[in-house]
Amino acid sequence: MVREAFETTTEVIDGFSSMDNSNSVLKVLKTAAHTASPIFPLIDIVLTLVNEIVDIYSTAQHNTKICSSLVDRVQRSETAVKILKRRLDDKKYNTQAYYESFIQFKNILEKIKTYSANVTQLHGIKKYTSAYSVQEKFLKLTNEFEKSMQDLNFYLLVSNEEQRKYDEIALKQDIGDLAQFLKSIDSGMQNLSLTLQEITQKKTKELNFEPKKIDISELTDPFVPGNPNSSTIKKKWKNSVDVACKPIKINSVELKGFSLYNHFSSSSHSSEIPSSELKKLESQLEIIEKLGECKHIIKFHGISFVNNSDMQVFEWTELGNLKEVYENKIIPWGAKVQIARDIGRGIAFLSSTQIYHHDLRCKNVMLTERLEPKLANFELSRMEIGVSNDIGNLLIEIINWMSPEKMKNNSPYTYKCEIFSFGMLLWELCFEKKPYATMEFSGVMKHVTSGGREHLRFVPGKEPEDSEIQKEFAEIINQAWHDNPSQRPAIIPICIKLETLASKYIKPGTSFELLHKELLTDIPEFDFLDNDQTQIYYSSKDFEDFEDCELDEFYEPIEVIMPVEEGKKLFKSEKAEDKAAAWKCFEANAELGDVEAIYYKGYCYDKGIAVNVDDAKAKEFFKIAADEGHADAQLKYAFKIKKNKDGFHEYLTKSAQNGNPTALFNLGLINVKGGKKELGIRYLKCAAEKGQPKAVEELKKYENTN
Repeated sequence: MVREAFETTTEVIDGFSSMDNSNSVLKVLKTAAHTASPIFPLIDIVLTLVNEIVDIYSTAQHNTKICSSLVDRVQRSETAVKILKRRLDDKKYNTQAYYESFIQFKNILEKIKTYSANVTQLHGIKKYTSAYSVQEKFLKLTNEFEKSMQDLNFYLLVSNEEQRKYDEIALKQDIGDLAQFLKSIDSGMQNLSLTLQEITQKKTKELNFEPKKIDISELTDPFVPGNPNSSTIKKKWKNSVDVACKPIKINSVELKGFSLYNHFSSSSHSSEIPSSELKKLESQLEIIEKLGECKHIIKFHGISFVNNSDMQVFEWTELGNLKEVYENKIIPWGAKVQIARDIGRGIAFLSSTQIYHHDLRCKNVMLTERLEPKLANFELSRMEIGVSNDIGNLLIEIINWMSPEKMKNNSPYTYKCEIFSFGMLLWELCFEKKPYATMEFSGVMKHVTSGGREHLRFVPGKEPEDSEIQKEFAEIINQAWHDNPSQRPAIIPICIKLETLASKYIKPGTSFELLHKELLTDIPEFDFLDNDQTQIYYSSKDFEDFEDCELDEFYEPIEVIMPVEEGKKLFKSEKAEDKAAAWKCFEANAELGDVEAIYYKGYCYDKGIAVNVDDAKAKEFFKIAADEGHADAQLKYAFKIKKNKDGFHEYLTKSAQNGNPTALFNLGLINVKGGKKELGIRYLKCAAEKGQPKAVEELKKYENTN
């Protein structure tokens, strides 16, 4: 192919025989050399991968230092690749060996992209068995990357020792933080991975949902009634559990007379309420049902029809919302740490499912008698990929917690907006009052968008440690409400600081007494500055191996390797010659580290397609691909080792966590037959919603089961 391109080019040059300027001829020839090289199209793929990895880092919520270390590497390689693109006319970069090394380099970048996407988001982290496996995979990837850089003569711009020290610091801090955070987020919540998958799946597919219906006969009046002036009605469910019945609203209007409860019991839909609004409400109810499995988010029990009104039935929180509490009581600083820590855990769980609360303030945090906060009121919440709900008149209420970028140009609501609002919520909790309480709407907007913020003047506390707690809160708040969104921390660093504060100042079993309001006096404002970010600077020396050269002869022919996607198309053909070509494609790409090709190579050995059946080789290649996170390979390998019960369950679970429908179906059967019927049905539903036909049939056996 390459030689044919040059032969064509030579014919074109012959047409320039009347030209005396040999440089013009050489320029035409060099241009042809660039476009004829099989490396040329791969360069754009590599540069796109680099940009995608950098984009992942810009939205990272976890393991930011680990991801930063990878970004440093790929950005340095980007410089080398761009220089290579300009100098492809040099014959030493147009050999079969260099071409294959460049394909390997591309495959490693794809692995780095997948790894970065996983370890920077909670739903991805849960695919790794432990914090240690995150570290182990990082070290494997960096070793592969650096070897590839050497093979391509892309000289690193920083010494190995300097990079090693930086990696060591990044791993130590991120892995330590990750282990601590996962322990806290998993606390009190079983089957976190399944819950994350259920919520994530709901975000991407229109699914029918029917909330649990609670018959009014199951709700009785409690011995101690709730607030008679509140629209929320306290009831006792099944004579044992205190619950809060809260009116269901559509567009801020309470449903009266129309029974949503009966709507879900009937196949016919009423025309009284637009179907789009009902669908939005159904989606909201399903999301809050799943979110409630996190103990830091209000638990949703179902819907009922009480006093001629549709009601959402939630767990009862004895103290009401956090705003009501601080308006009537003084909350001790130790209790504030506990409350802030648990709110942070709830926000972290939301962020892991890529859901934005959109209205973080103390009014939307419910508090139990044990001072356990529960995030509530998800009326404005939305998916990360969704469009912000119409705030309407609520803008006047929430402006005091809104980020400046959202105020300025009504830009999309992002994770960094959520962090800003969390910072304002923490200020509200610390000072026990509404932010900018004396300002009008326009005054708040002008003040915040011009860089103004609330004061940080703390009243001396009663306990010796109170001043230290106040300083820590001030630092967190200062960072969270930074004017530049990119300078605001992710939720993990905030949670880690709050966890550290709690472990330092709150002894196990400590209970706090809420104090009556007392007269407060101000003290001078603390002057807290953001922590400096340690940066690593690299040498700007050029790549020594890239020297200008003249095109002095034609290159050796290069055998172009078919892309895996093309091989997969041929694989579907019934023709034997196409199957053989697909096998050749998979074999060549597998040798260069392409995970998809490795899986298909195993599949060919397993089924005897284009090669003889070889169970041992099929098992070998399935495991390699499985350990790189390939969901289908994880399923195949699980069944190859099904006699090893622990190994079988490990890889089947990994495949299910990666969304494989058949793995979800099998886990569903295992749990149902093992006595965990409710959990098994959840897995079966996930499998059915992904189109697994056997799961659909299996669920029919339980369709009348609630």
